[in-house]
Amino acid sequence: MVIINVMVSIQSSYKDRQVVAKVIGGNLLFLEKKPIQVAKIPITGNALHESIIVHPRYAGGLKHKIIDVEGYRYGRTIDILLKEPIVIEGKPYYLLNFKNCGARADREMVIHPTRYYLGKSLGELSHTWGYSFDGRTWGTMEKHDAIEEFYNDEVLRSLKMPSSPHVTLLHYPKELVANIVSVENASHETNIHGKKASELELSQMVRAFSTNVRACHDAFRISRAESLEIISPHTISPDKLADMDAKIISVQFAMFEAGKEPIFSPNVPENRFIDGTFTDAENYDLRTKDADEAKSISQNLGLIDQVLMSSRFLLQNGKLQVYVKRLGQRLGMDFQNLAANTYYDIYVPIAQAFEKKMNSEKKSKRHTY
Repeated sequence: MVIINVMVSIQSSYKDRQVVAKVIGGNLLFLEKKPIQVAKIPITGNALHESIIVHPRYAGGLKHKIIDVEGYRYGRTIDILLKEPIVIEGKPYYLLNFKNCGARADREMVIHPTRYYLGKSLGELSHTWGYSFDGRTWGTMEKHDAIEEFYNDEVLRSLKMPSSPHVTLLHYPKELVANIVSVENASHETNIHGKKASELELSQMVRAFSTNVRACHDAFRISRAESLEIISPHTISPDKLADMDAKIISVQFAMFEAGKEPIFSPNVPENRFIDGTFTDAENYDLRTKDADEAKSISQNLGLIDQVLMSSRFLLQNGKLQVYVKRLGQRLGMDFQNLAANTYYDIYVPIAQAFEKKMNSEKKSKRHTY
């Protein structure tokens, strides 16, 4: 294990966290310097991935174990470092990510059964509680949404996009929901869909990560200068990233020609790791376009735009030119003379070339009739 001698100050609304960057199993990880105390509640077994992880305040009289873990809290998730890696399809993973176990707020790992925190932007959390437009709960999610997310990988498979494997889907015991309702004094409340807090079914998902360092320095509240020092030496190679991106670009164009468009929300850099893999299957969608909507391909390449943006962030210290050359080779396009100072330098000619190709194919089809 290699410990990088850089400490990062992660700002939150309730305290400052000191985060250390470590290299474990050849992958860069961000981990909080101090141990994190959590309650481990066995659901399908006693193993970590068979248990629900929550803040000890919610465990109550349920069978549980209080443990100190080395990890990192981000949004509604916590990453927990494993002493021994879990191996999935021959690949070792050193982090288990528990999604929907408590949000960052004025207290650690807060779960509210009916409400969601309201924030101005990433990392700037308001102390005002409100209702989410889609009915999310503060720190977790409802069972039907969790099931849909856990099994929604059709788009990722069709795009050949490597993503974090889902390990387990676990549902909260009724006693745990009752504890949360009691602690948060929410017995009188209903959620946005009119469901009583005490009647909600909540769930938690476990995923496996190789790295938890994302392709966006803002996600960790660090400066670009810090990211150059910490992240750049540990990102994916420009050749491998170009190969990965070329597949995504080619498949999206093929889908567009077929009247479909892959959508990614909220954005790629915050949901892509520095090894090029993507985090959230539920952030992808396939939408069918009507003929009158598919007028200009340059207006409908949002995913490509976002992918190139994240890749540009990952490619420092001369790596971008290597990436550009390889990407051009894989796409059959000549990028040799590009300055490639920004991702737009790559995106614009790709969009223009695809639009030219699409227009020529349209003309060809018209002449056929």
